[in-house]
Amino acid sequence: MNAIKRVGLISSIGLLLACCTAPKEEGFSVKGKIDGLHAVEGNIKGAHFSEGYIYLSGLIKDGKEVYDSAKIENGTFTFKGLVDEPNRAYLYWLPKKDGYYAMSDFYIENSDICFNASFDADKGKVINKEVKGSKLDDEINQYFSDANKYSGRTELTIQYKKATEEKDSLRLTELKKELDNVNKKNMEFNENYLKEHPESYVQMLSVSNLFFVPQEKERLVQLENQIKELHPKFQSYYVVKKVQEAIADQRKRNGIVPGIKAFDFKQPDKDGNMVSLSDYKGKYVLLDFWASWCGPCRAENPHVLAAYNKFHKKGLEVLAVSMDSKKEAWLKAVEKDGLPWKQLCALKGFDNEAAKLYMVSSIPTNFLINPDGVIIAKNLRGAQLEEKFSEVFK
Repeated sequence: MNAIKRVGLISSIGLLLACCTAPKEEGFSVKGKIDGLHAVEGNIKGAHFSEGYIYLSGLIKDGKEVYDSAKIENGTFTFKGLVDEPNRAYLYWLPKKDGYYAMSDFYIENSDICFNASFDADKGKVINKEVKGSKLDDEINQYFSDANKYSGRTELTIQYKKATEEKDSLRLTELKKELDNVNKKNMEFNENYLKEHPESYVQMLSVSNLFFVPQEKERLVQLENQIKELHPKFQSYYVVKKVQEAIADQRKRNGIVPGIKAFDFKQPDKDGNMVSLSDYKGKYVLLDFWASWCGPCRAENPHVLAAYNKFHKKGLEVLAVSMDSKKEAWLKAVEKDGLPWKQLCALKGFDNEAAKLYMVSSIPTNFLINPDGVIIAKNLRGAQLEEKFSEVFK
């Protein structure tokens, strides 16, 4: 068994004989079948599909999220284990060699769960999904079904999609007004539901379904208030703690703004020579965080290059820090994009000390630093680069 993260209490079995017919034992089991699922070689999340594996994430154990893998046998699989708290779980697999991974979600708890679905290879998505045995998954699905019926969202969504395809701007304007009313009804339904079900996991959805915390201070306060209003039993949940940590990080990130002193750091260049930001003291420096695999970064490189070529003789320097973990890919991208400035990389991905200092959680991210070592601009893009440099070097 190849697991992304191994824990002793999580184990997997690769043969499905019957679905949810065995006597209930402590912990959970997830048994399933996905028609159209084939065992192939590939890589996903750093784990190797040596003989065809499916992966399960979202298992909360001992205060952290762990992952498990199960071997695919004729499209069937079985996971067994014990989780400390319910959570939204994801199944991942590679439907074809050299393709993108596919995934499907459900809510996991300590019960015997059956997951059955088909995979549409042409559309690249899971269809006809059916989950049995998870009362929590049933509750969440019923909640959304009732909410949509109450608000009329389902029919309105169909109409909105049609109007978008037909580019009917007049109808879209009308539908947007109706959607505002639908959103009000949804809020009303949600408030009534939580009054009737004060301990329901539904109140966790606004927190557990977050992929990114908001950047705006006002929205951070709103999110913190939402967490405070959660039922006490949810306050210690893993996902709540992770969101609280993300809020704290975002507050620190919001503090790295123009006007503060830049943080010095030292990293190796392509030849292994250590280079410091302080080596550029007395100059204007664009500190640019990027990576070879980052599409938006690569799209931004021509703008940075054009600005560099125009303002370098006037005193502009660019110092790039890559979030790459593979040297070959990093250097190949540098050469292909024709980047002449100093390139640094610790080959640790986002576990890069400079990225941590500057609270970089997404790329591209850049900071313009003046000769006194003070940040004077942040996240300059496209035409903004030339505008700012023209102002600085006028």
